[in-house]
Amino acid sequence: MKTPTREEVVPVAGDLDQECAWKNFGGKSRDEARVLFADDGLNKCEDLMHMGCHAFCFYVLAAIDYLLSDDSRNDEEMISGFVGVCEVRLEHDAEAIRPSLGDIHRALVHLRKRGDIYSDCYADVPSRVDALLAKMGAEPRAPIDGGQPSG
Repeated sequence: MKTPTREEVVPVAGDLDQECAWKNFGGKSRDEARVLFADDGLNKCEDLMHMGCHAFCFYVLAAIDYLLSDDSRNDEEMISGFVGVCEVRLEHDAEAIRPSLGDIHRALVHLRKRGDIYSDCYADVPSRVDALLAKMGAEPRAPIDGGQPSG
């Protein structure tokens, strides 16, 4: 999958949230984006929330790369932000992000099995992950590791 174009990150001209996503992610490779999630995951999750669906399918893989690493262990803000993004994108864009559903499912299963310890502020994260997994079903519904988005 190639790096998303400006039009794929900002499909709605003038959308300030999408423009911010372009400012932070525009032209970045998957590896470069992974570093962004490691450095400031919660804010970069906000960018994932707003960017176009094709760009989401590319950059969510960088977030997942970070989440699957030991570097993310107990990164409550990033994990909670990722879960929030998944909740919203699955509610509103499930069909458009179908190419990334298998990878999202794999990341959620990993987070649930890893058993991170959450402070009181983030104590709801495991139950939110469980709800997402129940909504998605037992099996991933798309190719693992970045199937090609359709648009």
